[in-house]
Amino acid sequence: MIMGIASSENVLRILTGYNHWWQLGSVQVEYLKPVRRTVCKEAMKILNAVGKKRSLCIVGPRRTGKTTILHQLINNLIIEGNDPRKIVYMNVGHPFFSTVALDEILSIYFENIHLGTDAAERSERVYFFFDDIQLSPDWEENMTRLTGVYPNVMIVASGTVIPSGQYTEKGPTLLHLPPMSFYEYCQVSVKAENLAPAFIIPEKGVVRADPQELRALARAISPFRKQFGRYMYTGGFPKLVMEENNVRVQSMIQEAVINETLLSDIPAGFNIRGGTEFRKLFLYLCLNCPGIISYDATAKALDCLTRLTVEKYTGYIERASLIYLSNPADMGGKANQKIQPKIYLADAAMFNAMMILDDLQISPEQFRNAVETTVYRHLRFFGPDSTEAKIDYYRERGRGIDMVLSGSKKLFVDVRYSNDVRLSRKDPIVSMADRADFSLIVTKKDSDFGHIPGLPENLFLIPAHILLFLIGKAKTEGYSFLSGI
Repeated sequence: MIMGIASSENVLRILTGYNHWWQLGSVQVEYLKPVRRTVCKEAMKILNAVGKKRSLCIVGPRRTGKTTILHQLINNLIIEGNDPRKIVYMNVGHPFFSTVALDEILSIYFENIHLGTDAAERSERVYFFFDDIQLSPDWEENMTRLTGVYPNVMIVASGTVIPSGQYTEKGPTLLHLPPMSFYEYCQVSVKAENLAPAFIIPEKGVVRADPQELRALARAISPFRKQFGRYMYTGGFPKLVMEENNVRVQSMIQEAVINETLLSDIPAGFNIRGGTEFRKLFLYLCLNCPGIISYDATAKALDCLTRLTVEKYTGYIERASLIYLSNPADMGGKANQKIQPKIYLADAAMFNAMMILDDLQISPEQFRNAVETTVYRHLRFFGPDSTEAKIDYYRERGRGIDMVLSGSKKLFVDVRYSNDVRLSRKDPIVSMADRADFSLIVTKKDSDFGHIPGLPENLFLIPAHILLFLIGKAKTEGYSFLSGI
């Protein structure tokens, strides 16, 4: 007798293969990593909370460690005393699962694995972990529906595609998993004990520290300059931290991060075709990021897409976690309807991979752009507040401010990564400093660290590697980096 592909026997066989903790009682160590990212802690708080939301979606670019975090969460749940057989993991990207719907899998599980007849046991919470959820048709609607059908089920999904928000009220709670922060990168690349307080942030904060304290801080963090250079080239992808071969670095980012997203995740996640057009558009964005992109100019340059299609596809690429969009800041001036969003790559290493640049071939301007991209990501996802930060930009008459953060405190940030930092009183970061609580100039040299006599007191120069290290350290240790500034 020929067995059907989507038979119960096959479903159970695949599930048993994925969920080795059903037999072993714990997650095998090779599925776990020593570094626990902050998203794991945030996700556990959500899983342990009692509330109406019973679905969680962890979203980020490919190869940022989503699968590892799912297994860390599973391991935590088992340690907390949850029955291992009531924790189910599956990778939706497995070819088999293209033949069977999610609700069928849940039905087969409850009929064959979750066999408890006691009412109390049947009411215990069951956890389903769906990896690469963007590859499942109508996944967002199905997650919302399944938590309604099964009141004792908690669904945790990971993927590259940000939910549309159509089911916000009953839909999944969203957690972003960006590429690693510079501090997290250092945790992996050097021994943990070397990161233990190697320095002490002055009690009065970095901005109010005296020159001697700033020099001591710079000396303490200077050993990580080597890691900073490599981090800017390989990006915040965990599997590349220890990779020394540039060809393998570029190949993994090109194929496993960019191409799989453009050719697989976007078509599946949005139920559309057009892989070639997405690749052309993404390459164009790579060549012009970070920068303010005109949809009209982009459509004209590509000569294969209309302006409306360019705008729509750019939105898809953003929701697929390959780029970030920053909008014009409202600074009380005249509104300019022609201003377009400023676009950043999710990781500056994507540019290096697409252009097949060796780390020695990167120009000073390209490295400066990489620094701006990385500062933006740190401020947005690891920055001042516990949630994702809102970051705009300001531009008028050819001058501007790279980043304008609005939140509990207003922060202006301008990247001047060069050997010769020159500031004019006409520069908006200087002339408009009184509108912010802090104005940071991101620099290159350790000596460009501190206040500039004669300029506003809230204007402060800080080297890029020090700023990124402090932001990541604050996020990892659970406080706002502004409290240390």
